[in-house]
Amino acid sequence: MLEYLGQYNEITNSNLSVLKIFLDLLKKFNLRMNFTRLLKEKVLLKKILDLIKVLKNSEEFLENYKEIKKLEIDLKYNKKKLNFLNEDYTKIKNQNDNIKNEISNYNLNIQSLNERITRNQKEIHGIINGINSEFTFDKEETSKSGRILMLQGQIRNFNYEIKQNRSKLDELQTQIDKITPKLEILKKDYKILNNLIENISNQMVKNKSEVISKLNDEFNESLLKFEWSKTSDDIKKDLKTINNKIESISETLNLNLSQDQLGLTNFIEDINKIEEILFNEQDELKISYSDEEIKEVINSFRELENLIKNLEEIINKFLIQINLKCSFNIITNEDDTRFKIQLNFIRTKDTVNFTELTTPKKIFFVITFYLSIKILLNNYNIIFSNIFLPDEYNKRGSVYRTIKKVLPVFKTDNELKNFNLIFIISNLEMKKPIENIKIINIDE
Repeated sequence: MLEYLGQYNEITNSNLSVLKIFLDLLKKFNLRMNFTRLLKEKVLLKKILDLIKVLKNSEEFLENYKEIKKLEIDLKYNKKKLNFLNEDYTKIKNQNDNIKNEISNYNLNIQSLNERITRNQKEIHGIINGINSEFTFDKEETSKSGRILMLQGQIRNFNYEIKQNRSKLDELQTQIDKITPKLEILKKDYKILNNLIENISNQMVKNKSEVISKLNDEFNESLLKFEWSKTSDDIKKDLKTINNKIESISETLNLNLSQDQLGLTNFIEDINKIEEILFNEQDELKISYSDEEIKEVINSFRELENLIKNLEEIINKFLIQINLKCSFNIITNEDDTRFKIQLNFIRTKDTVNFTELTTPKKIFFVITFYLSIKILLNNYNIIFSNIFLPDEYNKRGSVYRTIKKVLPVFKTDNELKNFNLIFIISNLEMKKPIENIKIINIDE
């Protein structure tokens, strides 16, 4: 699994490298598009600057120029006014729509209540007709009378709710009556102002076109979209800003404006670089393992996790007897080439490792760990001997104390009752007998 993860990590890094190159390429492409736009804008601004000089210094066009400037100022003012008007209209329209939604909900509620009243009335009539067709009154008739009273009470409640809803409807309708005239006035004003803006815009374009048509070929229709009302100083400021942006992009893209104005040479080189990587390094960019192989490894790892979890649960059934709990965690080594299991022990207030336990608790864990593995493997006849223990853990007192503490767990835990325990103890004298255990002494 780590092999798969390692390859996945390498392939991911390779793909990220290609993606970075591609994103850098897009960034450069965007800069080139802006660069092209700025160059065109610079040319047009220079023409506007020349145009304004011509218009100001020409008696023939001076009045036209003044009129165009006025139209542009009027157009700006009215567009701003239209935006404010649109905000007011949108606000009131949303308020109106919300009230209409509320009215619709109340009407649906009233309709539902009326339907329930009708059902109750039909049921009452049915019950009354049934009573009138019989001549005796018994407990059943009394029960039916109670049912009628309950249904009539519901009808009164429904009628009260309808009255409350109608009252709210009247309030909402009053609000609609107040809002509607305002909405209509705003609609009308918006239409009038929008028509005015359209007329001003058309007149302005017409005047500009007439002026341009009378000038030489240096000035063309592309100048129509620029504001003629700007002063020469304003246009010079705009030109300075554009020049700074052009210079900044040139430095970023390392453009040689005299040779390759758009930097297309470098751009094509970047594209070829990506194409070369995608063609020549396919193995480094694609995962070679099949989905089935990966699924099989993941399932095997999950089985290992479940085994470790089950082992942990079994051991903790015993460790709780000495106020201890263990935790197994699957981790990797520093270079992520191997898995290893980290074992921690949780005491009342802290977490420690195996070496920090006292010797009796170490012996308790070692013995119960052995028993837990046997349980996990469904070995119903478990044989344990102190000769399995390292010399440092083969302590008489701790071994017998452990046996005394684990026996009750096997007796009381439903999942452990069917396991048989056989302890073979060598050269460790039992000074006190252990309850519920059959002892057989074997002499040499």
